[in-house]
Amino acid sequence: MRRLHVWLVVSVTGCIIAGLVPLLLTYAELNLLQQQAQQLHATNALATQAREAAHHVTKAMEAAGGEGAQAAFSQAEGALADLGNALTARVGEGRLPELGLAALAVSEAAVSLAAPIDPADLTRARSEASALIARADLHVSDAERELRTATDESVRKLFDRFGSIAILLLSTIGVGCTIAAVGSISIFRSLQRAAQSKAALQEAESILRQRTLQLTEAHRLGKLGEYRFSSDMKTVELGPEAQALLRLPSSQASLRVEAFSAMFMDARSARMASLRQQPGGAGATNTIDVQMRRGDGSIGDFSLTTKPISGPDGSFAGIFGTLQDISDRKAAESQLEQIAYCDPLTGLANRSRFNKELAQSLSRIDIEGGDCALMLIDIDRFKEVNDTLGHGAGDELLIKIGVLLWRMTTGKGFLARLGGDEYAIIFSGNTDRAFLSACAERITKALSASFTLERGEVDVGASIGISRAPADGRTASDLLRNADLALYKAKENGRGGYAFFTADLDLAAQTKATLAKELRHALAHSSAGLHLHYQPQVEIATGLVTGFEALIRWTHPQRGEISPAEFIPIAESTNLISDVGNWVLRQAARQAKAWIDAGAPPREVSVNVSAAQLCCADFVAEVASVLRETMLPAHLLCLELTESVMVDYAEGRVRTAMKALKGLGVTLALDDFGTSYSSLGHLAELPLDKLKIDRVFVHGSVTSHRAHALLKGIIALGRRLGMTVIAEGAETAAEVALLRDAECDMVQGFVFGPALPPVEARRIADRSDEVPLVEPTTPSPAFMPAFMEEQIRELRAVG
Repeated sequence: MRRLHVWLVVSVTGCIIAGLVPLLLTYAELNLLQQQAQQLHATNALATQAREAAHHVTKAMEAAGGEGAQAAFSQAEGALADLGNALTARVGEGRLPELGLAALAVSEAAVSLAAPIDPADLTRARSEASALIARADLHVSDAERELRTATDESVRKLFDRFGSIAILLLSTIGVGCTIAAVGSISIFRSLQRAAQSKAALQEAESILRQRTLQLTEAHRLGKLGEYRFSSDMKTVELGPEAQALLRLPSSQASLRVEAFSAMFMDARSARMASLRQQPGGAGATNTIDVQMRRGDGSIGDFSLTTKPISGPDGSFAGIFGTLQDISDRKAAESQLEQIAYCDPLTGLANRSRFNKELAQSLSRIDIEGGDCALMLIDIDRFKEVNDTLGHGAGDELLIKIGVLLWRMTTGKGFLARLGGDEYAIIFSGNTDRAFLSACAERITKALSASFTLERGEVDVGASIGISRAPADGRTASDLLRNADLALYKAKENGRGGYAFFTADLDLAAQTKATLAKELRHALAHSSAGLHLHYQPQVEIATGLVTGFEALIRWTHPQRGEISPAEFIPIAESTNLISDVGNWVLRQAARQAKAWIDAGAPPREVSVNVSAAQLCCADFVAEVASVLRETMLPAHLLCLELTESVMVDYAEGRVRTAMKALKGLGVTLALDDFGTSYSSLGHLAELPLDKLKIDRVFVHGSVTSHRAHALLKGIIALGRRLGMTVIAEGAETAAEVALLRDAECDMVQGFVFGPALPPVEARRIADRSDEVPLVEPTTPSPAFMPAFMEEQIRELRAVG
């Protein structure tokens, strides 16, 4: 604004200069011009008066000597006197010298007229008077001319000066106008900037008001208030929002620190009290979550943030803080925690909550010492409940078991459902072996009782594995792994029991892990000992070998022969079973095509397919790829599916896969029929070509009437469904004869030979072409190698 005032003064000064200086100069010149004009006017008047006097003189001279001469002379004398006086006055004023000469001439003329004139001298007098008048007129004319010349010169000089004055005036006006314009522009810009600044200030004020309202609204919506501790830390000043959040009356805007601390519901108030002991602090901001009792007696969760503040001189001026009501957030967190850590079916803790509890238990052991125990509970025969009564009944059973376990473990351990039919209990403090054994026995006994469900009564059971920390592991993964090993041990012991983890179980697990690693290596390298043997399948009606079942064998480079009963479960538990199955599929198809290429009659080759393998998304594509690569006719490849596949049929994946396989032209067989659950309705709907009867129905059928009747019923069922029926495990001619009488189509068993290497298997098949096995007897060394006889005797002894 000071700069604006300066420019305003400059502008006004310029305007005054531009107007005043030309006026002063013009006034002086106009005054001079007026004087010149007056002189010219007076001179003109004298000239006129001189001419009038000359006129009177002339008339007086003409009248001389006659009538009226005296009056004419009197008039002439008076006119000359007046003219002389006028000229003398002008000369007295210091006017032009010519006027003085004119005055002298007039005076002489007047004297001449005043003297008596002789008539004789009249002519001469007339001449002299006329000459004097003429001379006076001449002097007046000269004076007039000189005056006019002087006037013209003055006018010319005046106009010349007017030009200079005009230039000066224009320059002055220009400078003044420039100064005024610059000042005006500066003033305008200053006013404009002032207006802009004012507008910006108004906008800032508006934004500030809006932000203030928004902040106030945000405080209201965010349930946020402020408070301040006095510098002596004896009182607490509460803002209106904080008062509203704490539901305090307006009269309690200021509280004693003791009264404020008394509102805290837990030990966090001690932390607030420590602020008074060290008011200077480090200036750091602290935030704590506390529970406080509001003015109306209700309890809420609050988040308090505090920060020491300093005065102008740097001294401690108190503590400023904010208080936020987080009761809703805490309630939501509690609900989310309930959702995140609660099993939605049983209401028990879920796996996430279990992992957290187990980690805390192990952490306490590391810090405080002591021990804990983990008990894994797996429900026996739960799958049968799901398969027979449906998943709704299975869920109902899980809920009942959860309630039962919760009642048995309340106050003793932490119970959780890990998923499916698996429960876990964490025991802390009392991990005595006798106590754990007693708990396990009570649980297995309680779960072995019948459960009444909406759709019927079921009998299940439980297998339990127990591990203890720190003896059996210091980490959650080790403890779980070892409890799982103990659980498998309990299942191997016959289910319905429990087992503690021991070091040999860990050794067995390490052995399985090593075998799994070596099996994975064997699948990738042909020199690692994996190979196939082939067991003949004989058509009873003709006695011809019409096909083979491919069975995997593993001759380990260091361990020697490893039984499939040992490494197949490992493949299943380590997700290698699909890789093993695909490897067998490819090798068997190559061998069948190789036999055909070598001139042997086309014979079918059967390959076992697991449920996991069948449900794999790319299994159908894998089969198609094998057929395309080996060029084996699709009808010569038979895929044998176990009855466990029938259980998964309800999901629709198996049926879709089987239809796709039938689209490729392969043969499908149901293996081990009768050993597990299967639905006869599904059996009729599935696109099966063959039915393989398990050996348990063949053994004893010769001596048992019921076993014989059951075997005949199964064979009849398969034939009525349009399937080819194959009996497995036939070892005697009597069993073959019984199967033939029951109209069984094919037989596979030791009576015709065990699974053999490709060369031996083809030799048996070619032999059957020459000598059909219509009435087979015990193989003789003539067509069976001695080592085969030993294998048959060993297998029969085991069987």
